[in-house]
Amino acid sequence: MKLYYAPGACSMGIHILLEEVGAPFELAKLDLKGGEQRRAPFSDVNPKGKVPTLVRDDGSVLTEYPAIALYLARAHPAANLLPATDEAMIRATEAIDFCVSTIHMQGFSRTARPDNFAPNAADHGAVKARGQEIMEKGFAILDRRLAALDWIAGDYSLADSA
Repeated sequence: MKLYYAPGACSMGIHILLEEVGAPFELAKLDLKGGEQRRAPFSDVNPKGKVPTLVRDDGSVLTEYPAIALYLARAHPAANLLPATDEAMIRATEAIDFCVSTIHMQGFSRTARPDNFAPNAADHGAVKARGQEIMEKGFAILDRRLAALDWIAGDYSLADSA
């Protein structure tokens, strides 16, 4: 398998899961600030221009964090990354979606790439500040959940790498 990633991006969680399952893989680093994700050869692999992107051993491509995480957990059952109960799976899915759509995309993205949210450089400080607020609130929500548990879904699972 081959993981396309960017340092500091949410692709780090997929890298963690790849290590957890113990499957052989290679890494392909992308320079997002330099726009490498929008040019060939990567745009030929993933026209969405996003990381994480996983090329499986059969050459098929998976994109989007939740889909890749679920694939890795199901393809490697010995790693015990899937929660054991329906309720735990629902909570794991809820946490992954929250991390990806809120903390990563609304919070971290604003702090790392304010130009994607406001073309005027004068507005970038406010965009970054809002991103920081979103991340802090998101982490506080996760902290409250983890106050009663060791892991997001009770036991360690695919949700804990998000």
